[in-house]
Amino acid sequence: MSDKREVDELHEPKDGETQEAGEPQSTETDASNASASAEESEDAKTNAGQCASFADESDSTLEAESEDEALASEASEIERLKSELEALSGRCLELETQLADTKRDVDYARAETQTAVRRGREDVARSVNRTKRDLVMRLTDVADTFSRSAEEISKIEQAELSPSVQSTVQAIEMAISSFNKVLGAEGLQEINPQGETFDPQYHEAQASVPMADKEPGTIIDVLRVGYQLDDTLLRAAQVVVAKQLDTSENEPDAEKSDDS
Repeated sequence: MSDKREVDELHEPKDGETQEAGEPQSTETDASNASASAEESEDAKTNAGQCASFADESDSTLEAESEDEALASEASEIERLKSELEALSGRCLELETQLADTKRDVDYARAETQTAVRRGREDVARSVNRTKRDLVMRLTDVADTFSRSAEEISKIEQAELSPSVQSTVQAIEMAISSFNKVLGAEGLQEINPQGETFDPQYHEAQASVPMADKEPGTIIDVLRVGYQLDDTLLRAAQVVVAKQLDTSENEPDAEKSDDS
């Protein structure tokens, strides 16, 4: 606009001067105006280009700043997530440790419980067996009495007895038999090794008798029967055992008979 004013001022008539020829002066003015307009258009285009370039640069700067802000925000979010992940990992490790400790405690408690139950059962079984053994041991004296009674009864001639006595004897025999069955059902076994070979685990030798017709160690008499409860020996049988006959004791008697 300033350039246009300068052009107009150059072509304006000064004081005291008159325009002698109107038509040529108007043509020069129009040309000057057209030139000024062209220059203004070029300036406007230049300014528009500069503005567009500045706008592009501004947009690029804004986009770069936005990208930087986005990257910074993403980096911050990644760091936050990493921190949370590390915290969760530590918590997981802590919980796994607690779980392992709890499992170990549970296993230990289960083992202790099983041991206590097993020991309790064993104690109960031992107590029952001990009570049973003591009771049966006391009943063995009764069994001895019944056994001797049965032996004496077997020696009696049934024909010599009156019917009432025979009935009594039969009742006693039935009672002895029932008693022995009850003891047998509880696991009591009688040890009567008559004629068997002496076994120190189950037999108790009370005497030994030299015998020529018996193998040494043969039980020739049972003084008192023994008893065994299941696999436990309650009482060893008291026996008399045959031993080898000593022939040297008879040699002097044989020499005397030869001399006579």
